[in-house]
This record gives sequence, C-alpha cells and structure tokens, in this order.
Amino acid sequence: MTDEQKAQLNELLEALKKADRDVEIYVEAENDGLWSGLGVVLYEKGEHHVEFHRNFELYSQTLEGGYEDTAEDLIKEIENCINENDYDLFTELMNTGDNWDWEIISTDSYDFSDELQSHSMDDEEVPEEILDDDEEISASKLEENGWTFGVLGGGTSLYNANSTEIEDLNIELNSFTIKFDDKSFTF
Repeated sequence: MTDEQKAQLNELLEALKKADRDVEIYVEAENDGLWSGLGVVLYEKGEHHVEFHRNFELYSQTLEGGYEDTAEDLIKEIENCINENDYDLFTELMNTGDNWDWEIISTDSYDFSDELQSHSMDDEEVPEEILDDDEEISASKLEENGWTFGVLGGGTSLYNANSTEIEDLNIELNSFTIKFDDKSFTF
C-alpha cells in the first residue's frame, strides 16, 4: 500500500468514525466488467402493445449502490486493510459486490438483441411504419413512431427491473466514490 492510499483510507476511516452509526453509505462506480442478462420490454400505443425479450450485454457502466452492512462493519474492513498494509483488500471489498446493492444508472457500451414474443394486433392491423426490411416488428421503428417504452416488472430501466434476469455479473471497478452525509471519497 502506498502512503497516498493509506492516507486516503485513513481520511475515510476518520470521517466514518465521526458519522452516525446508522449513516447510509452509497457508492458510485465506473465498472468495466461485463453484465449480461435477459429482460422483457414492452411498447405501447393506444390500446396496443408489443412485447420483446431482450438479451443484453453491457461492457461499461456507471453503477450506484448502497452499502448493505453497517458503517461499523465498513470501519472494521478499512481498519483491517490499514493494519494489514494491503490496499488490495480494500479494492476486493469494493469489487466483490457482496456488500453493495448495485444498480446500473447508465451504460455507454452495449449490445442487445430483441426476440418478439407477442403483440395485441391482428397481422393485418400491424402498421407498415413499424416493420423492418424483413417485415418484422422492429423495436427501433416502434420508438421512431411514438410507441411508449416500458419494462415488465417495474423499475426505471431494463437493468434494474424485478423481472430482469442477470446471467453474468462481473465487477471490475476502475474508480469508485464512497458518499455519506455531505462527504465524498474517490478511489
């Protein structure tokens, strides 16, 4: 552990010790690890709907999460890192995801594919403007033509909906910021 890393951990440690024991601790992180899964997206317009199963792979994300253990637990973890003089223990704590309830708030590198599951229109009712060159219903054409996007299972996005199944989750944080009260510590 470098002197700078130790100083950063000590600063975080002292601030945590001065905070209320029931303080809520959050982290925002940049993750380069792959997340993949399957979710259900819905498009609606008027009385009609179209449902797709969306397979997705996210290659780079901004994550936000709350620490699931107590401030006292985090204090013990940081003290252990300092006593062992091992910064890797701290980065492992951040990277495991075991103590964090992660939610994806944005992604800038992704790939997804949609598989049409159902729609509420008779075949002759499907408007031509939502069909692709293969005469299949297209998610992008739905969006271009005023259909409202939604996610089955609630949530603000496909990636945090209750119905979304995460198949692969790889946390490789390249930076993270721990926040509580009005304080912020970036590593």
